Amino acid sequence: MTTRLYISNLAVITLKQDLDILFGHFSKTVFAKLIKEKFTHMPNGFAFINMFNHKDACHAIKALNGTKLQGKTIGVVLANTRREPHFSIQYWS
Repeated sequence: MTTRLYISNLAVITLKQDLDILFGHFSKTVFAKLIKEKFTHMPNGFAFINMFNHKDACHAIKALNGTKLQGKTIGVVLANTRREPHFSIQYWS
């Protein structure tokens, strides 16, 4: 099972390859995704990374959270798990 990390405060010039190299020192990354703005396709300044091993992901958090990448101090934390949307139908009488 993979562990998902959330990386915040990324520079606009950060590439997926930069994240693969940075986090590759701790473990092989399964998946790295830079989040981009819907219409302009410009980076939003955050990304998600899936790592193979939870222990290695925790080491990466401790080592990289608060460090500088391309001139900006990045945040690295465990990502929240996705929840199914909760819809409720209300009937008014």
